[in-house]
Amino acid sequence: MRERVAIVVVGVLALLVIGLALVGGLTSVRLWGVHPPDWVYVLPLVNGAINLGTLILLVLAYRSIRQGDSVGHHRRMVGALVLTLLFLVSYLTYHFSGAQLRFRTTIQVVQWLYYGILFSHIVCAALVTPLVLFTFFFGWQGQWIRHRRLARIAYPLWVYTVATGILVSLFLLPVYLARF
Repeated sequence: MRERVAIVVVGVLALLVIGLALVGGLTSVRLWGVHPPDWVYVLPLVNGAINLGTLILLVLAYRSIRQGDSVGHHRRMVGALVLTLLFLVSYLTYHFSGAQLRFRTTIQVVQWLYYGILFSHIVCAALVTPLVLFTFFFGWQGQWIRHRRLARIAYPLWVYTVATGILVSLFLLPVYLARF
């Protein structure tokens, strides 16, 4: 019974995170009135740095478990989850601030590439959120068969999502630098 309640809680949390991210990304709700503070415009670069740290921890965690170091794997995965939560706070703060910087280029191929990467990033981020939470839950509970089975799907999707997040940040770097 407790496991079912925990699974429902994890599912609700995943839906809440996805919902907040979508509302923040698709609306113009503002936390600071008309003009957000200047520091808000640095957050997308911070997000790229957080994603890079997450990617490094994910790769190291995979290496750890392959070498039989379950303690190192556990620590690195918890670190990756903490960084992902920090990313989420930063992402929501930026998008709920009303800050609007758009990617612009005169090179059509680059624009198509950017929007293709961004679209796949958004879709994968929505898909990976519940997978990561359930994978963590099963690992935390010591349900190793379920944990491994789900991790085989969640891990590559999480790595792809984080890597494309870094690419999106790199594409937008000139836009953010031009702001300052």
